[in-house]
Amino acid sequence: MKKYKEDQYRIKNKKLIVSTKHTTKGNTLTIKRHQSRKKEPVYLADVFLETPSGFIYKDETGMGATSLELTTERNSIIVEPIKITASSKAYKHNALYVGSSTKYHPDKTTSNAQILSYISDTSIPYKKILVVADSLRKVIDAIGPNVYKDYFLLIDEIDSFQLDSTFRRSMEMTLDYYKLFKLDSRAMISATRIDFTDPILAKEPITFIKYDKPKPRNITVITTNRSSLQGVSIDAINKIIVKSPQDKIFVAYNSVLGSLSLANHLVKNDLVSKDRIKILCSGASSGSVGDYYHELDSDLLPGQINFFTSAYFTGFDLKESYHLVSISGNTNEIQALSDRRLKQIAGRCRTGLLSETIIHDLYSFDEKDQELSRDSLIETSKIQADAMACNKKHYSKSLVLKEILHEFNSKMLAFLEAKNLRYVREDKDGNIVTSYLNIDAHLESIRVRNTLYRTKVALKNKLISEGNSVKTYGSLQ
Repeated sequence: MKKYKEDQYRIKNKKLIVSTKHTTKGNTLTIKRHQSRKKEPVYLADVFLETPSGFIYKDETGMGATSLELTTERNSIIVEPIKITASSKAYKHNALYVGSSTKYHPDKTTSNAQILSYISDTSIPYKKILVVADSLRKVIDAIGPNVYKDYFLLIDEIDSFQLDSTFRRSMEMTLDYYKLFKLDSRAMISATRIDFTDPILAKEPITFIKYDKPKPRNITVITTNRSSLQGVSIDAINKIIVKSPQDKIFVAYNSVLGSLSLANHLVKNDLVSKDRIKILCSGASSGSVGDYYHELDSDLLPGQINFFTSAYFTGFDLKESYHLVSISGNTNEIQALSDRRLKQIAGRCRTGLLSETIIHDLYSFDEKDQELSRDSLIETSKIQADAMACNKKHYSKSLVLKEILHEFNSKMLAFLEAKNLRYVREDKDGNIVTSYLNIDAHLESIRVRNTLYRTKVALKNKLISEGNSVKTYGSLQ
């Protein structure tokens, strides 16, 4: 990592940079929160002429990182974690959106002809294309090999790609393409830092950007037993409904079935009518929640009570105030919420939260955690990859067995995933390789549960150390 130099970044306004610092982990730039003598917020486009390459870790959400790239004078492809974000930003900036239909782009698909027409339009000096992970390959194939020298690739909210790759495999395939772009023609952005186990990505230059004046949160933390988690959550939601019946509630709970259970309980006990409850989850889970299912199609909450799973934890802005209830069920590693992700979820609200409540249970020590190190998981992935490669070698010798090879691999990957043991994936060329993002997610889960949820005061102390005001209560406070 080179020491910070003024010419390392294309700076637009040096006066907005309070300080710079270089460490072995990367460069830290502290910028002003507000313009001098004014209350207008400072955005990254006020500081930089172009997005720095490599990993960019923002200390907060809402710093305008993708807006910077959308105004940078170069051709760009920007990958967003959810389609409503990609679509709304494309609509706002008159850019090309490639993905399935949304409120802003009702056409079902964008054809190759439309992509080619856009990139060849001489009236558009700098091409800006916004996609979700599933559509990136389509754009790259349409542009052709020149894409790697003519375009800058930006992946927004990279932490969601790490943590959600277990059920959205296209997210990890996005990184296969990312690595094909030159070092100075690619970047990733996140407000949540999770270290990469991928040996190539682990060497990317890192820039930390933070404001000079932190923005503290007022948080209520409720600690309970696993058996009481749902009941305590119902009580907390009902308390808000009774006190503020007209206010909206955002419930962050990374459990489709858990959200469904809470929703049904609210309806069954006449706490709220069914039509006022929405569950926002991945399309693959839509059948599980029935009439509650909803996709985010604007910057307003669609219902009075809104359950969000991790598919919607990052990458979008809500321009209304509401009560936030975050539920971290730590018996299941998928449901555990880190302090970083809790901050990011809170940051989705751009107008100020009415209240923030975190409800969590505790995690019992598991000896397996000591054995599941980075190296052991990588070794396990190599064993899995070697076994599947061996199967491919033998099945390919038979015309009969060769026909079922792809189906066999798909079912094996699905089986490993169901057992929470999938450390391999199929890359863009169809090869079985190490799933570094799945390993990242697993290691992050171990860190979170053992550092934040082993004791009743760990999360509280962590939140306070970040400058927040925290009140606690519950059966285990």
